Amino acid sequence: MKYKEEKIQLVIGAFGVIFEGMKGEEIERVKTRDIGCMILEHDTFYRFRVQDVLPELNKKWLKENPRKEIKRIIDILFSREKGVVYKWRGLEKILMFILRFRQLQDFIVKFLLEIDLEKIRFDEADWYYVLDISSYLFGGTTHQERLEVLKRLDEKMNNKRPKVVFEG
Repeated sequence: MKYKEEKIQLVIGAFGVIFEGMKGEEIERVKTRDIGCMILEHDTFYRFRVQDVLPELNKKWLKENPRKEIKRIIDILFSREKGVVYKWRGLEKILMFILRFRQLQDFIVKFLLEIDLEKIRFDEADWYYVLDISSYLFGGTTHQERLEVLKRLDEKMNNKRPKVVFEG
């Protein structure tokens, strides 16, 4: 059964390209897409990490050896994570298991090949937002390096960032 595309107005922003990339899929896959897009669009913990590493995907390598290329992307994610690697380890195990099944591997590869990776990349507002997040090495840069970029941007734009101090 095909899903009626005109009835969904779910995703906006960076992950709208995932929505676009899966038109005409079976309803079960569309439901999976919708849930995945909702999580990625509204949970910044996952969204910004996926936005950071997904553009690193090499589509040529993905076609040649999907498991190896997906593992490479996951390894980049691990190398940039500064805290909760265990969350990603579980996802890695599940993904590597799923990729053993040809039909599921083909679906994932098709899905990833159809994504316009340039549209996933951080836009200016997203990059500005992640500059002050210390729990992950966005762009492979340290928090201190990003704070220096943030300071220069704030000076250039004459932004006044409030300083919040917690006492207790």
